[in-house]
Amino acid sequence: SEVTGRPFSILGLGDVVIPGTFVALMRDVDGDIVEKLSPEFPPTTATATESGGRGEAEVTEAANGPYFQSALTGYGVGLAVTFAVNEVSQSGQ
Repeated sequence: SEVTGRPFSILGLGDVVIPGTFVALMRDVDGDIVEKLSPEFPPTTATATESGGRGEAEVTEAANGPYFQSALTGYGVGLAVTFAVNEVSQSGQ
């Protein structure tokens, strides 16, 4: 009998995890660049108690600079192309 639905796994881990890790690293790179270029404007920080936590841990928000935005845009375009090719070829990997 033929299965009429989509397969459970159209994309593999290499399509999601590896590029996602790269995008996250680019966000960290942007945060480091902002910190080094403008030390008078450090990244935004908040204590865990201010954000609803129980401890006094300090949380730093990374900057969404040009490297992060470019990597995220490229990742989105790549996923769109992957989905389009999977739709045209009617097969996963």
